Amino acid sequence: MDRVCLFAILFLMLAACAAPPQIDSQAIRGIPFTTKQWLAELPEGEFAIGISYADPNLEATSGAIAKDYAAVAMSRNHASYVVDKEIFLDLANAPELDLNRLSFNVVVSADLEFLRHCSNNLQLVDSFVSAGYFIGLYGINKPVTISESSVELNEIPPAWYNREGVSLMDKQLNSVASSHQARLGDALNMAQEKALRQIAQYRLQNVLGKIRSINDRTDQAIALETVTRNQECYFQRINIYQWKSGESFSYTVYVQMGAKP
Repeated sequence: MDRVCLFAILFLMLAACAAPPQIDSQAIRGIPFTTKQWLAELPEGEFAIGISYADPNLEATSGAIAKDYAAVAMSRNHASYVVDKEIFLDLANAPELDLNRLSFNVVVSADLEFLRHCSNNLQLVDSFVSAGYFIGLYGINKPVTISESSVELNEIPPAWYNREGVSLMDKQLNSVASSHQARLGDALNMAQEKALRQIAQYRLQNVLGKIRSINDRTDQAIALETVTRNQECYFQRINIYQWKSGESFSYTVYVQMGAKP
């Protein structure tokens, strides 16, 4: 198993086990997070954020780990998602069904082939160090003009965050999610996971009505298989806020992701 695939598996296992830290609301205080402008408003296209601990003596290592992180994040944006097809089809054939109240157990499944592609072709566009973290913007063979000015992210929640969920605007899905974790990389990973699940739920609810109009169960299964392939989502906005409680830090990350309906 090559290095990037091993990294992906370990990364997803650790993220799945991560739990939000316990916070003493009386002792915690918020600290604005210093970043570059491109993090708050990501360029359009095949871009992802890479995160690692910053080590001034091992800058190359920090960059390599951040690149692997970005490769995993981007591959998940192009992943399929897994749902129990039998349960789904049984629901589709139920005589009475409220589509708006349904939820499905969805698993985002990384595309290892696309992960290798990302690992081989991602290029570092720009980077900075903040709060002890190396944060890089990575893209695939696509030059882009970005703002390198520094800003402080001090809105919590950011103005574009109303509530978690999916909205349809101008023929595009916008999925907004957040996560609070002790480590910045975990917080971004979990927020992305929630955003991707929300998009998957929206698509499954949308296709369920169409599947109910198909009489043959085999044709229903084919229609379901089609909609669960390749999400092709992308990052739009990321907002980070830092918290301090005693000598411990934690992070709240908000993400907005876009996708085709």
